[in-house]
Amino acid sequence: MPRRTDIKSTSTWQLAASTNLSSLPSPQLQNGFRLHLGTLAEPSFVVQEGQAYFDNFTLKYDLSLSNAAVATKSSDGSRNATIIGTLVGVASGDNVGHDGVGLFNTPQPGVNKPVTANLSLTGTHAAHYTLTQPTGLTGTIQSLSEVFFGSLNPTNVASDGLTYLMKYAYGAADPTSPISQSLRPVTTLTTNGSGQPVLALTYFARTNDTNLSTQPMWHTNLSDPAPSWSSNVTVTVLGTTNTNNLTLERRQATVPVDSNSRKFLRLKATLNR
Repeated sequence: MPRRTDIKSTSTWQLAASTNLSSLPSPQLQNGFRLHLGTLAEPSFVVQEGQAYFDNFTLKYDLSLSNAAVATKSSDGSRNATIIGTLVGVASGDNVGHDGVGLFNTPQPGVNKPVTANLSLTGTHAAHYTLTQPTGLTGTIQSLSEVFFGSLNPTNVASDGLTYLMKYAYGAADPTSPISQSLRPVTTLTTNGSGQPVLALTYFARTNDTNLSTQPMWHTNLSDPAPSWSSNVTVTVLGTTNTNNLTLERRQATVPVDSNSRKFLRLKATLNR
């Protein structure tokens, strides 16, 4: 758009040689344009060849966003939202887009979450336009477990013998692919730092989902559905490993053993949804 444009009398406002533009509301809307005065309080008024015009101002097209919507995202701990839609009012041949920037009200997963648009125009002709921000937007943040399970029941057993929930807890890439043997829990008999015999269960645990807990439990028999907890069960973090774009903790749970009774260590995964 040109910086020098003829100004004619309109039904909305009139300009004359004595008009002080700094007294006008800015921006002024007329026929789809906005008059932007910038930082100059007194743009120059010029009369030439029978036409009157002001210098040092710009006229900008006023754009809107049609079919505005918020893209569903997976939980990543941030409020960042991506807004999609089509700009309405861009002149033919002009290169103008928008950056899609918005913010959810909170970073927690949920549906119909309010979203505030904070869009900026992009492109080589963006300076010739203004944008009316869309309002009333809502969107969805999916939890990590929702993305992982999809329509599958977490308690169902996969072809590799593990429930989908246990595969999620161990850091599998997806619920249907076999889990790597290196991620499966391993039970051994060893000794602790005091030389006492212990039953040890070494396992990997997902830590990026606060709704998931992975707890070691010991039993005196495998048929007992009720866990037997003991204060002398010790869990030690041995380090971390990166797999399937996740950082997993490598942990070891130990419980003392002796020749008078048998004990079994196993893991319980709990997911609050």
